[in-house]
Amino acid sequence: MSKGRIFFIFISLAVTAAAVFIYLNQSNQRSRKNIVESSIKSKLRNYELYRYRQDQLVARATGSEATLYDQGRLVCEGGARAVRISRELRQEISSDTAEVIFQTENLFGQGAGMVDTILLSGNVDYVRGNSRFQTDWIKYSEKTGEAISERPVRIESDGQFIAAEGGMIYNAKTEDLRLKGGVFGSLRTDLMDKQRGGKSKK
Repeated sequence: MSKGRIFFIFISLAVTAAAVFIYLNQSNQRSRKNIVESSIKSKLRNYELYRYRQDQLVARATGSEATLYDQGRLVCEGGARAVRISRELRQEISSDTAEVIFQTENLFGQGAGMVDTILLSGNVDYVRGNSRFQTDWIKYSEKTGEAISERPVRIESDGQFIAAEGGMIYNAKTEDLRLKGGVFGSLRTDLMDKQRGGKSKK
């Protein structure tokens, strides 16, 4: 499984956890006076969700407000942040808004909780180890494995960076990356030499 695909699965697990939590508590949430829209199942404010494996914290998701709709949509607004913790690597994703569209409206039963589309917008920032990806909007399709951004993107790693003014198309299944628009960046020759197993000529 590619690193990119693991990244998007990580996001979907975080937001699915929020959706399930809301769903389980929707009877209490419906009694709140500020929920008047008929399409809203429930709301959750100032939430913190934790995931453990064998008594070890492996993931944490926080946010200001999450809304679960009848159409199988979960919208997190006012800032959403998820952190995946492991001994080898730390991953962190944040954005102003995160929207997840599930394949079915039901969060339980056959096919429940399976993600169809993930939309992140506003200050999207993903950090994986010493690498960083930034943009203002990105859409990921679980069916195709494609992550598409039509906004400027920037990728940093080991003191290097590459940026594309027209966005990108990244396939998490094939690990194929296509940058669009004006592309520019800065590369370290010492790292390029190390990858080639040689030294650059002076």
